[in-house]
Amino acid sequence: MVTIEPAMILLVIILLNSTEVALGASGVSGSNWMSHISGKLYLSQVTIPGTHDSGARYDKKKSLLCLPEACACQTMSIKSQLESGVRFLDIRLHHQINKFKIFHGIIDLGLSFDDVIHAMRKFLKSNGQEAIVMYYREEGKAFLATRSFRDTLKEELLSFFN
Repeated sequence: MVTIEPAMILLVIILLNSTEVALGASGVSGSNWMSHISGKLYLSQVTIPGTHDSGARYDKKKSLLCLPEACACQTMSIKSQLESGVRFLDIRLHHQINKFKIFHGIIDLGLSFDDVIHAMRKFLKSNGQEAIVMYYREEGKAFLATRSFRDTLKEELLSFFN
């Protein structure tokens, strides 16, 4: 059983399971760089590329109340960030009607936590020796939520593992 603590900051989705190959070897790309790191290293010994406010991307079709200069921290989708080598995601969760939406401050970015989880699952399924570290935090006050942030997070994360 997975136990999720409210003070939990980092969630390591999968453990490193890699071979000893030097970075820069042929075949190394943004999608598979971790598979080329020695399996003898601890996660703390690896520099993990990451993005600030990873879901804060301007999309004029989804981000209706957002001006690019006001809410965009990224130019790439979560999927594109992962494919480019990003392995640390900074996710801001707004608790809304017992689900999580991705917000930048008070701005709804038109992205759900389910969208983020789906992109992560799909990436990890295609790149089984990679890992993703995710930092999450609650962004703003809950809106029409009938359960706690923790209970919603538990349900959302359990769906990742099922």
